[in-house]
This record gives sequence, C-alpha cells and structure tokens, in this order.
Amino acid sequence: MIERRVLRQRLTGGAGKEDRGGDDVDRRGNQQSALSPLGRQRNHSRRTVTRLRERTSGATFRAVTHPEFVVAVADLENGPKVVDFTLSEAWLRGALAGTQAETRGAGRLHAELSKSGRDVLVRGSAEVSVTLPCVVTLDPLPFELRPEILLLLSPAATPAPGSRTKAAPAKAAVQQAGPAPKKKKAKRTWSDEPELSEVEAGRDTFSGDQVVLDDFVREFILLELPMYPRRSDLPSPGDAASPPAPEPAGPAAIDPRLRPLAEIAQRLASKKAKE
Repeated sequence: MIERRVLRQRLTGGAGKEDRGGDDVDRRGNQQSALSPLGRQRNHSRRTVTRLRERTSGATFRAVTHPEFVVAVADLENGPKVVDFTLSEAWLRGALAGTQAETRGAGRLHAELSKSGRDVLVRGSAEVSVTLPCVVTLDPLPFELRPEILLLLSPAATPAPGSRTKAAPAKAAVQQAGPAPKKKKAKRTWSDEPELSEVEAGRDTFSGDQVVLDDFVREFILLELPMYPRRSDLPSPGDAASPPAPEPAGPAAIDPRLRPLAEIAQRLASKKAKE
C-alpha cells in the first residue's frame, strides 16, 4: 500500500552528510543505494514523501517485538498526557531491520497525547543515533535523527454485523453474469498525486481502547534516514576536474590566391598608422 505523507525533517550530520544526487557509485563503479525502498529525497524542509509499507517487513517487526509504547485512551479523558519512553537497542534493531542503518545506543521518545472528540492527537519527537555506510567508501558514518511526530488517529471502523451476508446475493449475481471486462488503468505520475497537508498526512487509525505507537514511531524513524549518506570530506560529483581548455589557435592560413590583397591591406593599415 502506497501512501503519501508530508513530514518535517531535521537531520544533523556527524562525520557524514547526505548526498543530494543519485549518481553515487561504489568502489567497483556500480550505482549503490543506501537503503531499502523506504528511502527519501531530502530537497525541502517540508515536502511530499512516498511511504512504502511492505506487508512482509511490517509483519516481521510486529512478530518479533511486543508493543512497548502503549497509552490507554481512558487516560486521556481528563486531559492531555505527556509520555517519555526509552527506545531500547533491541527495539531499534528490530525497527531498523531491512536497512543498512545500525543503532549506536538507546534512543528517546517524547510525546503528548490528547483527545479531540473521538480522535487522538499525538505530537512529539524522537531521538535516535545511527550509523550508515558511505555510498562511496562504505565507511560507517554517524547520524543523529530527530524526527518530529504528528498523528491524528481515529478509531478503526468495525464491520457492522451481517454486512457480509447482505453482500452475498450481489456477489452471486455477478458470478452468474460472468466476469466483467477488464478496464485498463491509466498510468499515474507524481504530478497527479496531490500534496497533503500535515494533518491529512498524519491521519491514521487505532484499534480498541489503546493507542499503540510502535509502528508509527518506527515509520517516522525510517523516513528520517538519509537516502545517500556521503562523507563530508569527499569532493562532490560536480567538482570533478574538467578537461583542460584547448589552446587558442593561431591565425588561420591565408589562401595563396588572396595573399597579394592581404599585403595591400597591410600596407594601407601601416600607412594610416603613420599618419
């Protein structure tokens, strides 16, 4: 499932920096991507990012980790609740699985949860220290990730009782009529996708009487990872030495048939100079 989300980002680099180009190569001259499909293009402080939720990786993360960041909805009835959680190294290793990022210690999650009608508003930030290999030298580079978290969570809709039995006759009628002709789907481009506001992009759901933040925090951390980490002391690809400029050519050779005219013109020029 592909969704588009607008996020704010703040990344402070350590010994490395993020390369804004996509043409970096490794030592063998092959193009190398630093991350799995959960990479981002960092060109603006606020922009649209493609969020790829892979069913396999998400299911694996939930299978190997128990929810650690849980807040009961009932605790929000009397007002906002501020929470501080420690992102353990074990939790971070599970969250970063499938990427080339490695944790450099425990992290921190600070958030404020409040109710707005039936919805739950989550605002906060996380602090995570990771290392990523340079896309050129493969040296580990330290990065301090500071993703900002903004979510507006609504209760997940539950199917009404008997909804499946009501839809069964319609399904049988379709089967009797035969398969419908397949329609060609028009190809959509990035320009066709509307840019969402922060509130729209932060909309999601929660189930039951608890708000589980684990999956959301993991997603914000993955989106904060730089796509092309590069050592800051390396020359950028645009600074490559350009070939030397060609030497200025001497005067063009004169056609022997025009040489008498050239001599006359030279005499006239010298005569005018003496006058």
